[in-house]
Amino acid sequence: MKIRNFVEKFFNLIYQIAKYLSALIVAICIFALLITGVDLFFSGPSLKVPEFSEYVDSIEGKPNVESEFAKLDEKRKVEKAYGDLITKLVKNYGLSAESYDILINDMVKMDEKFRDDYINRFSKFLSKVKKYNNKKNSERIKIVDAANYYRNEFFDAIERFKVEKEENKVKRMYKVGIFLSLIITLLMFLIVPLLIKIEENTRHSTVSKENTIS
Repeated sequence: MKIRNFVEKFFNLIYQIAKYLSALIVAICIFALLITGVDLFFSGPSLKVPEFSEYVDSIEGKPNVESEFAKLDEKRKVEKAYGDLITKLVKNYGLSAESYDILINDMVKMDEKFRDDYINRFSKFLSKVKKYNNKKNSERIKIVDAANYYRNEFFDAIERFKVEKEENKVKRMYKVGIFLSLIITLLMFLIVPLLIKIEENTRHSTVSKENTIS
């Protein structure tokens, strides 16, 4: 008897929860249908109309002034943060004077979050090259060749990072899909007791009518 009472209380609780969950699911479905409908019927690719000013810029080679100013500001920012270190590297490893501008421009091109890694690892990389040459008592590896190899490999690593980041986004979306599917499955199982409760009430009602003296 105690077990039966516990089961009835449990299903009554689930029934109460299921009522609110059912309303929530219906609301979510209606909202999703509205969003999907709007996206389906009103979104799409827009026609990019050619502008005369763009045409003139293309044939005259007119630079984008705002873009040029932005690059200059970014270059000043990089020089302020890393200029002394780059100057030190150029002098210590006998690089050409042009190497300073090349390294600064490299850092301007890349995202700010990669800059510390780029220059610090560059310093360590050239240090290892120098130690290797000293150990061999000859310049078996040219500093310039090593520097250019590092630069190319670092930019390739950035591109690989971006590709992996996009792949991770797809994987994350897949995991989110699985997570939502599990939630929907859980909600469906919570709704099942509601159906059981309805069936039980219907059966009790029928039995009561049969036992009523008319």
